[in-house]
Amino acid sequence: MRRPSRSAALGLCVVSVLLLVGPVSAQSPFAAGLLESITVRVSVENPARSESVLCHGFVGMVLRETAYIATAKHCVERPNSSPLTAATVDPGLSATVTYQDGSRGRARQFVWDTTQDAVVLAASFERRPFSYAASCPRCWGYRSFGTGQRIPVMSILSAGGGPPVVSAGYVVTDLQGRYAVILPAAPGTSGAAVLDLSGNLAGIVVAGYLPPAAQAGWLAGIVPGALVIDLVRYAADHQAHPSPPRGDPLTSWLARAP
Repeated sequence: MRRPSRSAALGLCVVSVLLLVGPVSAQSPFAAGLLESITVRVSVENPARSESVLCHGFVGMVLRETAYIATAKHCVERPNSSPLTAATVDPGLSATVTYQDGSRGRARQFVWDTTQDAVVLAASFERRPFSYAASCPRCWGYRSFGTGQRIPVMSILSAGGGPPVVSAGYVVTDLQGRYAVILPAAPGTSGAAVLDLSGNLAGIVVAGYLPPAAQAGWLAGIVPGALVIDLVRYAADHQAHPSPPRGDPLTSWLARAP
């Protein structure tokens, strides 16, 4: 995860007292198990920029022989392209996905929306991985968070290539509806899924910083979950269906999978 300055962190009002909790899974065994099963590690090599980047992501959907992995766009690069298009990345760039069972796949296509720090990797796999759509077909994604909210959430902390740990925190909003997520996090956690305690997708972690008053953890930005699900659906749609239908719920895509 990259560390913007405090003033650059989404332009949000910072909550004066940050209640931070550490690694925990007892609050919601279902959400914790779901996170562990769908979380992947994304390793990006970009020779054109002499960069090696390690991030997280999650398997949004599996259709036929392709897994659609959502992660933070800045893990790949910061391109200027039309919204929601199959993108051309730097020459020589490669992304390797390590799934929950230790098997690996390679990204074959990248799809992103320039308005958000989110990208979907269409990736190969050796053994069919768990996916969010299949594991929680009734789950939904947050498009907004209301005002004056404090929503308990869970995510994955795995800094410096260490083992993933399920951690708990909060999405907080002010009276104007501006939001941030307070989580134990660190560089390398970008792209991790953030779930509420019922398994609904609050979003993905995209940036964060350590507030001076905090005892532990980060105040992080997220791309809202509904926008991530929309992008996953578009990526699957774009690759698999020349004349895609519109307005279908996420679960209907699962029903079409062979």
